[in-house]
Amino acid sequence: MKTYAEQLREVGLRVTKPRLAILDFLSRHPHSSADAVRVAVSKALGSVSTQAVYDVLHALTEKSILRSAEPAGSVPVYELNSNFNHHHLVCRNCYEMINIDCIIGEAPCLTPNDTHDYRLDEAEVTFWGYCPKCQQTCADLTQSRERDSMQIKAVDALFVCAMGEETAEVEKLLPDYEIHPVSSSFKNLSIAMRKTCDGEQPPAKLLLLTTGIGMVSAASSLSSVLSTFSPKTVICCGSAGGLAADTRVGEVVIGTEYVNAGADGTAFGYVPGQVPQQPAVFKAAPGLLKAAEEYLRRQMGEDAQKKADVRFGQMNSSDTFVTGENVGSVRETFPAALTTDMESQALAQVAAEFSVPFVAVRAISDLCGKPDDQSVSFHTELSDAARSAAETAYGILETYLRLRRPVTE
Repeated sequence: MKTYAEQLREVGLRVTKPRLAILDFLSRHPHSSADAVRVAVSKALGSVSTQAVYDVLHALTEKSILRSAEPAGSVPVYELNSNFNHHHLVCRNCYEMINIDCIIGEAPCLTPNDTHDYRLDEAEVTFWGYCPKCQQTCADLTQSRERDSMQIKAVDALFVCAMGEETAEVEKLLPDYEIHPVSSSFKNLSIAMRKTCDGEQPPAKLLLLTTGIGMVSAASSLSSVLSTFSPKTVICCGSAGGLAADTRVGEVVIGTEYVNAGADGTAFGYVPGQVPQQPAVFKAAPGLLKAAEEYLRRQMGEDAQKKADVRFGQMNSSDTFVTGENVGSVRETFPAALTTDMESQALAQVAAEFSVPFVAVRAISDLCGKPDDQSVSFHTELSDAARSAAETAYGILETYLRLRRPVTE
């Protein structure tokens, strides 16, 4: 049997440590995702970028040293190309994949009634079902056909962040989830699937979307995702600027309504922030605000200090930075606004168009102008603000799902 180095040289590829490490890992762990490969290779060699791993996997697959499979609703997985045709068994719940021999004889195993003059050399067959472990853990499979058709389209929630640093703080709250990119068709969209079942409930499925900064990026990204997927709720979380004079760095603000601060139709009788033929404000879903209140009530029972760190109120959004030079006029025009950012209102408007419950949770990372107390801090690290917002948002989601189980909102 040829060594990995010999196989690489034979197809004209250089022998490098990452390539050898990936081949060694896949020899022991077939059907591994790119993310699983990256983690393993990073442990073996030190830091290895995700892009470098994808490049190696692509090159080895292109040269037929590896073969890939992409079960519906899952991410691509990789295995060594053993040069014998085989099929796969895939678990609908945990996505475990195992190899099985060809159904009939040798490749291509199956022959269609009409080959249309094709010369057939291979048939890919995937059998779906439930592995023995998932049969025991999730005994109630009466709705399996519905789940089969929906796959990952029906998810518990879609978390939306503007920046990767903010999404990373959400991911840190999901140690019991397997997180993978959804597909190349959706840039910066990942699915997080709980690894084990939770009582009678199926594994929770969450989508994580990083939109990029700005109103257009936020609206277009969310519209694309909601055109394909059906989350029970959309939750925006991340950092924001403190607009009101009494806001403080580190405070978490739960948006009750969202205003487009860049819209000015006052010359035609519209209120500041109102786009013609649109409401003056877009409101957060009552059920999510109720869940937020319940979550905070439970949290304050454990730590009353948190009461002063969370506020409910209006959020402003526009593509214009609010600075010391223009903060006065913005405060005068929108006296109820607590925070300012560049995405929340756009996300709220899109969610409303799709009739999906929405709320934004943002932690104040900096102050837009002079506060009412000059001794307070003007800035905190983005990661700290993002972490606070993510923790609160996830707590609200858990409470929301728990409250809505007995009834339909």
